Amino acid sequence: MFKQLKRKSNIQRFLKWTRRELPSKNGEERFSTFIKENFPDSHFTDGEIKCEHLAEVQSTVSDWLNRLKNTNVIFDISEVNKKFSVRNVRGANLALNVSSYCALDLTECEFDEVYLAPHRQVKLKNCWIGDLRAEAKSFSGAELRDTWVRRLSIKHNSLIGIEVFGGGILDFQCPLPGEPSPFFGPVIFKDVFVPRTRKGFPISGAQTYRNLRHHLTTLQNMPAAQFFHSAEQAIERDDETGLNWLLNYLYENLSDYGASPARPLILLGWLWLINTLYLMGDGVAIGGKVAAAVGWQKALYSDGLTGEVLRAVILGAQPISWIGSLISPGKAVPLIPNSLLMQVWLVVAGMISAVLLALFAFAVRRRFKIT
Repeated sequence: MFKQLKRKSNIQRFLKWTRRELPSKNGEERFSTFIKENFPDSHFTDGEIKCEHLAEVQSTVSDWLNRLKNTNVIFDISEVNKKFSVRNVRGANLALNVSSYCALDLTECEFDEVYLAPHRQVKLKNCWIGDLRAEAKSFSGAELRDTWVRRLSIKHNSLIGIEVFGGGILDFQCPLPGEPSPFFGPVIFKDVFVPRTRKGFPISGAQTYRNLRHHLTTLQNMPAAQFFHSAEQAIERDDETGLNWLLNYLYENLSDYGASPARPLILLGWLWLINTLYLMGDGVAIGGKVAAAVGWQKALYSDGLTGEVLRAVILGAQPISWIGSLISPGKAVPLIPNSLLMQVWLVVAGMISAVLLALFAFAVRRRFKIT
C-alpha cells in the first residue's frame, strides 16, 4: 500500500513537472568548449580527455550545467577513458545531445530532452526526462533506474538494448507493425509504470502499445510483450461500457490479463483464509460418530480450540478442493456450516475458486508457451 501511494505521488509530481511552461532554447553550448575554456592545460588526443583531468572535470560540469538556462547542450567529446558521470542538474530547461562515444551516467538530473549517442550506453538514475530520443540505426543502449520519462521516441534499429527498472514512461513513439523493429537486443521492463488510461496522460491510446508488442513478439521477448499487452488491454477499457468494461476490469485485477500466474493463487489463499476465519466464528456442525472416525479424523470431534480450528480450516478449503466432506482413507466425515447463508457463500466461493484456478493455468501456459 505504501509503495502504491508513493508511486501515485511520484506520478503527480512528474506530471506537474512535464506541464510547466518552458521558453524556447535560446542558445547552444558545447562540452568540448567548456573543457578548453576551463581546463586550458588539458591534453586532447582525438577528443580524448587525459585521465588525470577526468575527476576534476566531473566535479565541475554539474555546476556548469546548472548555470545554463534554456540551452541546447552538445556533449561532443568523442572518447573518454572512463565513464563520465553528471549529477544534480535540475530545473534549467536543457536539451542534452549526447553526440560523443563515451559511456555517460546521469544521476538525479532533470533534462527537457536527451538525445542518445550512437553505439554507446547511457545510464539514468533518479532522473526526470521530458523526451528521451534515439535516432534510426543508432544502435544505442540505455539503462533507466527509478527514472521518469514523458516520452520515449525510438525509430528502426534505435536500441541495441534497453533495461528499465522502476520509475515510469508516460508515452512512446515507435515504428508501426510492418516497419523495421526499433529493438536489436535485450528489452527489460520491471516494476515500471506505464499509463493504463488516456485520462490525464499524454499517450494517444492502445495502438502505441500494439506497436511495441508487435516488435517485441517478433524478438520472442514474451515477458516484455506481455507487459505491453496488459497495458494495451487496460487502456482499451476507456472505450468500453457495460459487461465488456466489467469483464476487462475483472480480468486485469484477477490475473493482469494472464501475465501474472501468482495473483490467482494469492487470491485463492485469501479466499481460504476468509472462509476459515468466518467459520471459526460462526461454527461448523459435524456429523457421524466418533467411533466411526479413524486416525487423525478423531481430532475433528474435539470440543477444544484444536477441533474448532481444524473443522474451519477443512471446510473453508472446500471451495478450493471441491470436496463436500473430508476425503481420507477411512469413512468420510460430514462437515456442514451452521449458517445457511455460509453454505450458499461456499457454493459461490467454489465457482470463484474454479475461475481463479483456470486463470492460474492459463497464465502459466502463456508464460512458458513457445510461440
